[in-house]
Amino acid sequence: MKHFLNLFLLTHAEQRLIIVLVLLFVAGAWFKHHCDLQNTVRPQPTPNASPLQSRNASVTDERRC
Repeated sequence: MKHFLNLFLLTHAEQRLIIVLVLLFVAGAWFKHHCDLQNTVRPQPTPNASPLQSRNASVTDERRC
């Protein structure tokens, strides 16, 4: 059983690599979540707006994600 547990002993360089990979994964998941939130919230055009105004508003409301 002790030989199997030695599989999980990592050098400092391997530990740092695992930490960096996990942080990149978490940052990527947060960025995707943030982009999904930005894309779901869209303001509804007001009924008084002319078609030209609503078209210009939709062009300026583009999201980067």
